[in-house]
Amino acid sequence: MISVVIHYIIPVSLIFGLVIFVHELGHFLAAKRVGVRVEKFSLGFGPRIIGFKKGDTEYLISAIPLGGYLKMAGEEAGNDSKGEEGEFLSKSIGQRAFVAVSGVTMHYFFGFLILSLVFFLGNPTSTSRVGGVMKGMPAAKAGLKPGDKIIGIEGKSISLWKEMAGIIHKSYGKKLHFLIERKGKNFELTIVPVKREEKNVLNERMKVGLIGITPSRDTVPVRYGLLKSFSAGGKETLFITTMTYKVIWKMLQRRISPDSLTGPVGIIYMTGEVARLGLATILQWIGLLSVALAIFNILPIPILDGGHLLFLGIEKIKGKPLPLKKREGIEQITFMLLLGLILFVSYNDVERFKLVNKVSGLWKQFSR
Repeated sequence: MISVVIHYIIPVSLIFGLVIFVHELGHFLAAKRVGVRVEKFSLGFGPRIIGFKKGDTEYLISAIPLGGYLKMAGEEAGNDSKGEEGEFLSKSIGQRAFVAVSGVTMHYFFGFLILSLVFFLGNPTSTSRVGGVMKGMPAAKAGLKPGDKIIGIEGKSISLWKEMAGIIHKSYGKKLHFLIERKGKNFELTIVPVKREEKNVLNERMKVGLIGITPSRDTVPVRYGLLKSFSAGGKETLFITTMTYKVIWKMLQRRISPDSLTGPVGIIYMTGEVARLGLATILQWIGLLSVALAIFNILPIPILDGGHLLFLGIEKIKGKPLPLKKREGIEQITFMLLLGLILFVSYNDVERFKLVNKVSGLWKQFSR
């Protein structure tokens, strides 16, 4: 039980707590900036553990360490709003939009900084050492064996798996001369990659060259200088953003099935697994989560930050906000649809990761 708590429950709580807390911090700083009175700012949810009050704000640490929440004065029309200067609804549309978007902005910037830090500290990258060789494929026929290291292709020095894969994938049908290191000795092999048609993450068919090898567990930290780290972090952030929106667009076109989505259950499980893999991998996962949550939250869906911006846009165009009952009705319908989607993808997560058996094993450990 102690092992499960140390290696799973605590890391998951800390990682999720940090990522979600950063989001709420963005709203908090923006609200203070425009003069909105923040009544509560809590690290965690549920019952209060400790806290103190400074100015108008009560700062709390609460019992459930999975994020945090912010309570601003006058957030909703009705009894909560009295028309006072420090209330959220008393501010201009631009100021309210600034508060609404600041959580996403903070998430996105935080993700970029974390990913940049990974490149600065050393991004774990698979080496070109062969882990497995598939029977009947060109590599096996040529005599390549597990444990061999590919150190050159066509006279070009190779040290990383992604360098090697990039050359092989675009060279189907061509003779490639490989320089191999095996037990301290170097020798050459000629291998012709075969053409295969595969689907990428966007469900697009593509032709690639393959020789039938899989990577080993060997990794090396790829480190950059400070400026190049920021550049690499920016490129990685942009890549995650672009790919995410492409996937969303193809889902709307019904060219990618929602079956491929990972929901909260899967994300929590993967977070627990990642937490065992070392600091660099944990930081990489935190950066990915932060950027992904920013992308999701900015979608123009009621109950999300993007939905709040959508309502503010409607208010700007019409010159008045949507009636409270109509807005609440839209938000309730959206919540039910999102809940249905979450339940669907969570069921898929349980099946995909075989979580029933794994949870059963965890329960046995807790019961000891």
